[in-house]
Amino acid sequence: MPPRSQPLTVDAWTDRYRRALTMAAIIGATTILWLLVTVAFPAFIRGWNLSRARRIINDARQMDGAIDEWADEAKKLGGDEIDTVAAAGYLKGGSWQSADLLGNSYIIGWVGSNQIGIAPSTKSLLAGLNVDWGNY
Repeated sequence: MPPRSQPLTVDAWTDRYRRALTMAAIIGATTILWLLVTVAFPAFIRGWNLSRARRIINDARQMDGAIDEWADEAKKLGGDEIDTVAAAGYLKGGSWQSADLLGNSYIIGWVGSNQIGIAPSTKSLLAGLNVDWGNY
């Protein structure tokens, strides 16, 4: 004969209720976490892109300063061609970056006010961030 089923006791009823409540708590916590991630993700991406834009501007500023130092010591005048290999000696690492973080080449001009520029494609990719590109 099969064993006789026992009547449902209060403890068994409480255990079933606790398991269901635990599952509901997991679903609720997962939903709240998903909502937080959904809200935070765009802000994270915006901050990441803003950081990249600032890094690109800072790199251009450092290379511009290196060109100024090189031009002063080499006695170059406005309109003279820039020797990036020689100007790289005035950078901290001694190496010239020909491309920015996005892989777009910097625009190298002549000695003077517009010596180095950031590629328009970089500016358009990072548009909408309220970044002051300055003279670059």
